[in-house]
Amino acid sequence: MKQNQNLQIDLDKQIQNYQQLAETRNKAVFKQIQNINEKKLTEILPEIQKEEIQQVIQANNYNELANQRNKVIAKYINQNASELTNTQKENIKITEKQKQERIVLISLLVVSLVSIGWLLGKIKKNKKT
Repeated sequence: MKQNQNLQIDLDKQIQNYQQLAETRNKAVFKQIQNINEKKLTEILPEIQKEEIQQVIQANNYNELANQRNKVIAKYINQNASELTNTQKENIKITEKQKQERIVLISLLVVSLVSIGWLLGKIKKNKKT
């Protein structure tokens, strides 16, 4: 009986040691994950604000970290999509303006060619007479 109690005490101590080791390891891994997230967010979103990064890395667990990170990424994706839409609208306006300019230039070229043809015809007529 005494041997069983001693064995139980030893097993409880080992369990506690393993739990502490697992906790320490999990904290170290989580810290690495926070550092990686900070580095990668700064890399892929150079315009990110320090406060936004702090919100991400101050998370207490992985779920909070992932949620904060996803919010920041979604914010910048939406912002970039909006900017892209504006750029596309500007490109369409520029393209339309270029089309109009081409039409005007081609019309002027046609008028010029017709005028030159008419003048050449007059010159030929004057030489014959």
